[in-house]
Amino acid sequence: MHILGSILMATSSKISMMLLGRVTAGIGTGWIMVAGPLYIFEIAPQHHKTLFGSLIQISVVLGLLLTQSLALVLSTSQGWRVILSVGGQIGALQFLLALFSIESPRYLMLMDKDEAERDASNNLQSTTLFEENLPLNENEIPSQLSVYQFISSRNYRKDLITVSLLMVAHQFTGINAVVAYSTPILSPLIPSFASKITVLSSLVNLTFSILYALIAERYTHRYLLLVSLSCLGTSTFLLALSIELKIRVLAGLLILFFLAGFAIGAGPIGFHVIPDIVDKQVVIAAQGLAFSLNWLGLCIVGYLFPIVRNVIHGWSFMIFWGISMTSIVLIKKYL
Repeated sequence: MHILGSILMATSSKISMMLLGRVTAGIGTGWIMVAGPLYIFEIAPQHHKTLFGSLIQISVVLGLLLTQSLALVLSTSQGWRVILSVGGQIGALQFLLALFSIESPRYLMLMDKDEAERDASNNLQSTTLFEENLPLNENEIPSQLSVYQFISSRNYRKDLITVSLLMVAHQFTGINAVVAYSTPILSPLIPSFASKITVLSSLVNLTFSILYALIAERYTHRYLLLVSLSCLGTSTFLLALSIELKIRVLAGLLILFFLAGFAIGAGPIGFHVIPDIVDKQVVIAAQGLAFSLNWLGLCIVGYLFPIVRNVIHGWSFMIFWGISMTSIVLIKKYL
C-alpha cells in the first residue's frame, strides 16, 4: 500500500490522483501501525519487550527527520515528487526485508505448525522465553473480539479506559499544536536557522526517544508516563504565560522541553505497551481502536486549535495544561 500510494502521489498530475495516493498510503500506515507493535510484542524476548517496542517511536521520529531534511533541499517545483517517492522506496526495501523475516511462534502455533514454530523460536534464540509465554496448544489461544465487542463489553471497561487515556495523553496534551507553533516562536530567536526549525524539533525528539529506549526497562510505564505528563503540563502552562508576556526565549526553551517530555513517555508508550496491559482477547481490537483514536485526536486538535488560538491567543495552551493534569489523576487511578 505504501509503494502504490507513493507512486500515485509522486506521479500525480491531478488533485484526485494525489488524494487517492494519500488515502492508499494512509491505509498502509494504519495497517502497519496496528500490526507492527503486535508482531514486535510476539517475537521480542520477554525481558526486552519494552526496548524493542520503543524502536517504533524512534522509527517514526527518524521518518519525520528524514522527510523534513529532504524538504530543506527538495522543496522545488519538481523536487516534491522526489520527497513523495522516498516513502515508496523505503516501502520496497521493507518488503524485500520482510521476505527474510519469520512468523511469530504464536501465529505458527495457531496455524498448527509445530515444527515451524520450533524453528522460529530457535532462530530468535529465545526458545525458553517464547515457550513460557505461549499457550500449551492452539486450543488455549484466546479468540479475538471485535472492536465493537471490546467497546460494548463491561468486562473490558478498564482496558477501554486505559487505551483511551493513553491516546489522550498522546494527542490531546498538545504535541501537534506545539510543533505547529514552534516555527513562529523560534524563528525570531534564531532567524538564520528559521527554515530548519522543524528539523531541530525532530532532533530533540529523536534524542530523547533514544534516551527513553535506554531507560524504559528500568522504570515502570506508569512512572514514565506520569513524569512525561508532568513535563507536558508544566511546559504548556509556562508556555501560555511566556507567549502572552512575549518572553520568546523562554517560550523557545519550553517548546524544546515539551518535546523532550513527550518523547520519554506520552509519545512512545501508547503504541507499544497496549499488547502487554490489555486482556489477550482484545489485543487486536485495542490496538486498532488506539490507532483510530490517535488519528481522531490529531484531526480534532489540528482543526480546532488554530480557531481557539485566534480567539484567546497564547492562553490556548492552558487547555493542554488542564488535559495533562486531568490525565495524571486518571492514570493514577486506572493504570
